[in-house]
Amino acid sequence: MDPYKEYIAAAVVRLQSGKATEKDREDIRKWISRYPELSEYNREGQGDMFLANEYRKFAEAEMHLKDETWELVLQRLVERGQLPETDLNKGKVVRFVRKRYFRMVAAACCLLIAGAAWYIGISGSSNPKVVAGKDPAGALAALQPANQGAILTLSDGSKVLLDSAGGGLLGRQGQVSVVKSGNGELKYLTTGALPNGRPAYNKLTTPKGRQFKLELPDGSKVWLNAGSSLEYPVAFTGAKREVKLEGEAYFEIEHDKQHPFFVKIPDETAKGGEELTIQVLGTSFNAMAYGDEAMIQTTLLEGSVRLSRGKRATSVQPGEAAIITRESDQDFAVQKVDIERVMSWKNGMFSYSQASLSEIMRDLARWYDVDVRYEGAVPDLKFDGYISRDNSLDKILKILELNHVGFRMEGRTIVVTK
Repeated sequence: MDPYKEYIAAAVVRLQSGKATEKDREDIRKWISRYPELSEYNREGQGDMFLANEYRKFAEAEMHLKDETWELVLQRLVERGQLPETDLNKGKVVRFVRKRYFRMVAAACCLLIAGAAWYIGISGSSNPKVVAGKDPAGALAALQPANQGAILTLSDGSKVLLDSAGGGLLGRQGQVSVVKSGNGELKYLTTGALPNGRPAYNKLTTPKGRQFKLELPDGSKVWLNAGSSLEYPVAFTGAKREVKLEGEAYFEIEHDKQHPFFVKIPDETAKGGEELTIQVLGTSFNAMAYGDEAMIQTTLLEGSVRLSRGKRATSVQPGEAAIITRESDQDFAVQKVDIERVMSWKNGMFSYSQASLSEIMRDLARWYDVDVRYEGAVPDLKFDGYISRDNSLDKILKILELNHVGFRMEGRTIVVTK
């Protein structure tokens, strides 16, 4: 993956707003220097506006960027007081387009300048102005992002809404106390000798629009993404520790060589209903297994894990992901991945590299607790960039509309119209 692709647009925005560092300027020069067509312009000592315009010419050629989109980006800077209005008309240049550029982007619709617009449109203003005299996505309510909350199902079937539950003791299950800590985490404390036999099980569910952090009875930590659930014993008493996951979670497992840790992922679409098993000794990893995603992906950050489904098995190293398609009988595909991108959800970001519109809309549906419907075929678009997950839904849809995607709201359903 190109290390500059995700960040270069932000550097250009800082150039426009007068906040660029020398590293920003150097990164932009390096980007330009990759293309012989622009090498004559890549000289030290050029002003910020010059570098920004040269980047603009590159983006126009590579991404078929329209003038009005770029002008909109600059206008947003002016509206925020980050760029003098007189600078809007400075340094306008003739398009620099060569046919050889188009070979790189025949199917690419993700605009790097739209990536810059993500930075502009999302950071800084809590009340962005309506674009082009209309309200994007129709009369869209400012639906708020997911917050901390979950539903805890106890072993007797009773449920506790953790959103509103105060800190302290939530209940007792035999010799185990269920506690919500002062920082909002769920914990299990053993208060006496544990009986032999199968322990009681709890289930933590984060509906759409919720996320939660849990400390398991052995001290292992789990972060549940929106639209997920984890089933686990209130105490680990046998030779192994085992939990069951649906959705997505990040795990930090306490090392215990004598009691290996297993994550079971049900997969009813697999041949024979085979479930995926992740075997862990002590490590940190992310498992993504949403039912509406075509694949299951396990990404290892530290330690080692072994995965198996039926007769297929593999191991991964830190920085690698094992991917298996739900409805396929193929072996695991193991590949290097961008850890920061995989973990962006836990770190409060949406982060994409050549992501389809449908992939993004599935994320938005889970995060903002909405449904999505398409009028006609799903637009064949690809997107790069990253946006804070703390933003309201209307802000993100306004940014997507800069890429010529239309929306309207029908209750809590996003209708994609173009």
